[in-house]
Amino acid sequence: MSLGFVVVLVVLLVFANALFFSERFLFVLPLKGPKSLFLRFVELALLYGACLLLGRLAESRLHGAPYPQSWEFYVIGVCLFLVAAFPGFIYRYMWRKEG
Repeated sequence: MSLGFVVVLVVLLVFANALFFSERFLFVLPLKGPKSLFLRFVELALLYGACLLLGRLAESRLHGAPYPQSWEFYVIGVCLFLVAAFPGFIYRYMWRKEG
């Protein structure tokens, strides 16, 4: 396992869970109330796209050119990203005590 692969996996885990630890949209824009479920999904999609771009960049740097992928790769990638986000979801909605 190469260092680039490990870095991409760590960034994927951090990006997948980070949205559950901040009430700001994209960690920058403050919101008037709590973040809605729709905004969390938008943020999740944007962070997944950032992970895809990072992975493609790492692949092109390590192997010269990224391998072509079909739609199945992206569907499986979304599912794995959602599984990686599960610990943050558990912390945010089921484990953390308010007050």
